Amino acid sequence: MKILAKIEETLIGILLLVATIVLFANVVLRTFNHSTVWAEEFIRYAMIWITFIGSAICFRKNIHFGVDVILRIPSKLFVKVIKCLIIILSGLFSFYVLRYGIQLTLFAKEMGQIAPASQIQLYLIYMVLPIGAALSIIYLVRNLIYTIKDIEINPPEEIQEEK
Repeated sequence: MKILAKIEETLIGILLLVATIVLFANVVLRTFNHSTVWAEEFIRYAMIWITFIGSAICFRKNIHFGVDVILRIPSKLFVKVIKCLIIILSGLFSFYVLRYGIQLTLFAKEMGQIAPASQIQLYLIYMVLPIGAALSIIYLVRNLIYTIKDIEINPPEEIQEEK
């Protein structure tokens, strides 16, 4: 899992860096009336990849945004049930994205769809849907097991340092 986490975070970092550089270069080029046609398209696709891989990273770290008013109820059993329900619903949604992401990716590959400006095969862009969903499902299954066993998913740093 640590290797997978390193790959995800490295990919996100590289995509953010390259998208920032391309965006900056394109802004500078626009001041001289020489903007590139493919830059906006590349940045859009990079942000899509960052979003879906980033979503899986948030499930891994258990840091998705949420309203935790219900989780402040004193009953530990109730809180555990609600957390499990949230994880299961998130898993069902991720499964839906995985299923239709695979169909969309295969359709784009069969049709030979390409991006208009960059001429990138669109199935390469759409692949992030099943990849991000599969990663999310992996982490959600882990989170469900940890929640059922009362294992803290993302322990505070002082606990991590002791190990």
